[in-house]
Order: sequence, then structure tokens, then C-alpha cells
Amino acid sequence: GDVDGDGYLDVFVAEMAQWSSNKSEPDNPKATAWICFGNGQGQFRKTELVVGHGWHEARLADLDGDGDLDLLNKPYTWDTPRVDVWLNNGTGPRRSSTR
Repeated sequence: GDVDGDGYLDVFVAEMAQWSSNKSEPDNPKATAWICFGNGQGQFRKTELVVGHGWHEARLADLDGDGDLDLLNKPYTWDTPRVDVWLNNGTGPRRSSTR
């Protein structure tokens, strides 16, 4: 989707921090999430969003009704019942709440 509202396709990419149920610590503590901002010519500028945060089945959607794409995520851990909301201020999502 177009995360920054410039009319060009952007891509959200993230790594999982933990994928096994029998570990108390993340398998990949430096898991990183990026937004790759497109320029409309097939080139993307990779911007780091966060390091050390678990991602699984994240979705881009306009969660707050302001016309830009926000992020909704649930971590891939067996014992973490939470959903993360990253609201976009027009330049890209920023972490706003965890429930």
C-alpha cells in the first residue's frame, strides 16, 4: 500500500522474533521491521521501523479513519496475548498502543 501518501507503492517487511514454543527468549532478538518507500520507478528506500519486536500476520489498513495506512500486528509468541497498533501520522506508522 501507499504508506506515506505520495501515490507510490510502499512495502512493509518484518522478521519474526520467536517461532518456537519451548524457548523463553526470542530466537531472533534483533528481528527487524522495515518500510520500503517506493519512488514509482521500481526503486525503494528501506527505512527501519523497529528492532526486537515480534511480528506475525501484520496488516496495513486505515484503522483510525484518517485516510492513511496504519499497522495492526499480533506477535508470534505462544504466551503473549496482545495486539499492537501503529498509527500513521502521514509519514509512516508509529507505535501507539499495545492491548
